[in-house]
Amino acid sequence: MSDFNKLCENFGKKRIETVIHNRLNPDDRIDWWKSENEYPFSLNPARPFWIEYVVKSFEAELGFFVDILGLIPNAISENYAVLSNPKNDFFFGFWKDSEIKRQTQPESITIGFLIDEIEKKYRELEERGVQFFHKPKGYPKNNDPLLVCKLETPNKIPIELWGMKE
Repeated sequence: MSDFNKLCENFGKKRIETVIHNRLNPDDRIDWWKSENEYPFSLNPARPFWIEYVVKSFEAELGFFVDILGLIPNAISENYAVLSNPKNDFFFGFWKDSEIKRQTQPESITIGFLIDEIEKKYRELEERGVQFFHKPKGYPKNNDPLLVCKLETPNKIPIELWGMKE
């Protein structure tokens, strides 16, 4: 392990120890959220942040997100796309599988959305042909007001929709 990786691991261990300390000692809480360093970036509003993954069926992923879910392409080519919602609240991209970029294993990431009107949106998406493998149910218990439902992209990337019971 490199010296830098060891430094990062030590920071992570210290952060976890702080969380455990606070759980066990509620009268002696330590600020778990304070960083050792200040955030160094000033983000560009054109596309302030995005994450990318790689898929085998690029065309199916593109059609799903743009034409089924209604996302807007921010950048697009024959092997790459960056998408956002109409308000540009978030961005993410995906590449077509190639010799240079290999397919992301579906279990390695999950795309999550915290949305309003989850039960209504679930029904709307079902009408568009989206197949859910978990209908909206309470989390962590079935009768809880926080609901989650799950679906997959055509490339089996999990998507979780979260929202409060209507």
